[in-house]
Amino acid sequence: MPAPRVIYKFQGRRKAEDFILYPPREDKLVMFQSDKSIGLVDLETGKGKLYQAKQAGYTTSAHLSLAPVIDMPGDFIEAVKAAMPRPGTSVILSGVCQVDY
Repeated sequence: MPAPRVIYKFQGRRKAEDFILYPPREDKLVMFQSDKSIGLVDLETGKGKLYQAKQAGYTTSAHLSLAPVIDMPGDFIEAVKAAMPRPGTSVILSGVCQVDY
């Protein structure tokens, strides 16, 4: 199964971005990443972090330390919930790494 993705346009961005969704962490936060942004979201509370680079280039989890905690848009949270595989599903990330959700 291919990696789950969400295409979404955050406020203030010129166009929508294609976010890959990573498996939930032990603290239940879901990391998402595009070529210009990276974020974490708690699907239960709606709180999260979003770091948006000013220019192209892959962002990393280190960039999240610079991001404030914000309320994520409700439609983004619903899109993430809808795109997430059921627990126990195996997914291929980046064509080389298989992970279980």
